[in-house]
Amino acid sequence: MEKIELLAPAGDYEVFQTAVLAGADAVYLAGKNFGARAFSTNFTIEEIINAVKYAHLRKVKVYVTVNTIVYENEWEDLKAYIGELYHANVDALIVQDLGIIEYISEKYPDFEIHASTQMNIYDKEASLLLKKIGIKRVVLARETSLEQVKAIAKTGIEVEVFAHGALCYCASGNCLMSFAIGKRSGNRGTCAQPCRKKYCLVENNLKISEDCSLLSMRDLNTINYIDQLIEANVASLKIEGRMKSKEYVYAVVKNYRKRIDDYYNNKKNVIDEKVIDELSVAFNRKFTKGYLFNENNNLLTNIQTVNHQGIVIGKVINVVGNSFDVKLSKDLLLKDAIRVVGKSDYGFVVNKMLVNHKEVNYAKPNEIVRLTANTKITKDSIVLKTQSAQLQTETVRLLNNPKKYIEINAKLTIKYANKMQLTIFNKQNSVTVETITLEMIAEKPVSLDFIKERFDKFKDTPFYLNKLIIDYDGKCYFPVKDLNEIRKLAINKFTDEVLKYQRVNSKIVLPDSHKFKKEDLTIEIITNNKDQYNICKELGFNNIYTDYNSDMKNLSRLNYNANEFGLINNLSQINNGTTTSIYFNIVNKKAVSFLNRFNVRTVYLSNELNYEQLKSMLPIYNMNIGVQIYGRYDLMISKHCFVSKIKGASDKNCHKCLNNHYEIIDEYNNHFPVILNPNDLCSLRIVNNKVLNNLNMIEKYISLGINHFMIIFTTETKEEITEVLKKVKFR
Repeated sequence: MEKIELLAPAGDYEVFQTAVLAGADAVYLAGKNFGARAFSTNFTIEEIINAVKYAHLRKVKVYVTVNTIVYENEWEDLKAYIGELYHANVDALIVQDLGIIEYISEKYPDFEIHASTQMNIYDKEASLLLKKIGIKRVVLARETSLEQVKAIAKTGIEVEVFAHGALCYCASGNCLMSFAIGKRSGNRGTCAQPCRKKYCLVENNLKISEDCSLLSMRDLNTINYIDQLIEANVASLKIEGRMKSKEYVYAVVKNYRKRIDDYYNNKKNVIDEKVIDELSVAFNRKFTKGYLFNENNNLLTNIQTVNHQGIVIGKVINVVGNSFDVKLSKDLLLKDAIRVVGKSDYGFVVNKMLVNHKEVNYAKPNEIVRLTANTKITKDSIVLKTQSAQLQTETVRLLNNPKKYIEINAKLTIKYANKMQLTIFNKQNSVTVETITLEMIAEKPVSLDFIKERFDKFKDTPFYLNKLIIDYDGKCYFPVKDLNEIRKLAINKFTDEVLKYQRVNSKIVLPDSHKFKKEDLTIEIITNNKDQYNICKELGFNNIYTDYNSDMKNLSRLNYNANEFGLINNLSQINNGTTTSIYFNIVNKKAVSFLNRFNVRTVYLSNELNYEQLKSMLPIYNMNIGVQIYGRYDLMISKHCFVSKIKGASDKNCHKCLNNHYEIIDEYNNHFPVILNPNDLCSLRIVNNKVLNNLNMIEKYISLGINHFMIIFTTETKEEITEVLKKVKFR
């Protein structure tokens, strides 16, 4: 069994270097476009090229995220970009859009692909499908349990799981809320994080909660469970955080690195308070062990605040004007950042502190420290440390004194009437360079110590000199610059030798495509309850799906064991139906072509496409193409139940939602209906507050070659359903 990989994030080049030097085995990053963190600094192509060289010299891999959905008019830029990444020797691409897999199979079939968590892979069926076509690794959905991880790992595909960092409330790849509210798509890297906003919960038109962070997930922390993840045959542990600081990356990588190494060195798993404090100060919204380790429903979210919590270090025991005394429970250093939480919330960097009326740089637990603020502090306020000066110092020191990764030996030959020759070698590589012939007699031999001193200059390289062999006859003269020149030539040649890159023996191979006959114009309907189903049947409509437990065509979103899906929502279900829903996020021709190869006959396009974007990719002649023309679509679907949490249930399988109606209201008084389904793993769906109504666009859609039309009923009454369906029938 290969050693588990520690995979770290990098939002800029300095953070990238920090990740490598702190002990990451691989780093994932993004270019300026096509990455799911568009608001991070990200990397130019020149920086990516340099990052790959920097990493490969240190035996570290680089993965680039190309994990957004790609509109039709972006493909020429994307093709050029993928070509640049391929020739830069990037080790793998992390991909969401199925169209990118289609393109890579055609142009760069040996380019390693990792299926992004945005692809929403959570079971062995989808994993086997991806393995069969040559996908090397799946980044599993964050909702996947350890038992599911073990089953997927047995398929032989590499399994990557998120081990630490922020979690999304919505199931991976299924969040349309940011797009629906403000046209900032989470599938395009511009998520406005609606899950970090405040909402109140309404039951049967009565508020049952105050405004709170109903959807705000705690941060994942699995450092106590590393042994279980290794023994589950996980290939890679992923740290979230491409928008986080270098101090965060340093702290998390360093501590996870040590824990992993301790496991393989048969050391006892001891996670002391110092480790948890360091991870907490780096960043936390309170920690959870997540769905991965079957966390209790009530411990998945932090509804009080979305902010970084730091650690509690003391309490205000006395206030004198703008000064206040804190009884410390943990240490405090000059330049630490703290937050004082009481009647108000005030944060600042500690630039001066007194203990026993004397200025100090450090105060230890149980001491009373006097601080000064530019605001009124109240007695009994809690004091949090939110940034660590020690962590900042260690990170700077790491970057200024990088580790040397590669041991080399050197043999220098200096003999009269011969060329100066230098060989650099280790167990893996060997190179030899020569300079000018030495033809001048030396009046005085150069000392060996002087020569050795000139060869101890590897500061800006990852190499360290283990052994220097000098074969010098003492007869010839040579200028000092010749020593510098031959050393540089040899290091450059040795570097090139180390960086020789050969892609692993893998290849993306897709099944043959199909030619399907276009069907007649078809109306399909999703209903939310049996009454809605019966109304649609009475009005003469037969292509009906249900999103509740029934003996009709079941539209399960989360029930992994469902036998018949009818309309399918992700790759895990692709063997159970031939019509893909809007939740496949299909926005380009190549993604349609990919699905065609797997016997999909009808593809519903994403609601994120506007009419002009539809025109740019249509018509498609050998497939049935569908769009939604009416209804509220899901903005989020989640395994977490905030209704259960607000109502005080010990866990979510409480059925307290039965026979009740729910909605959440945001700060702008938008009302979002909430649909709960105890029969589908107690899933919770937040649906659009606005009804999509494109009934008047049907003729235009038909002119583009669209022949399937979806209607979604959620909260509609009998009268509303009848009115909508009569309009469709008339057309």
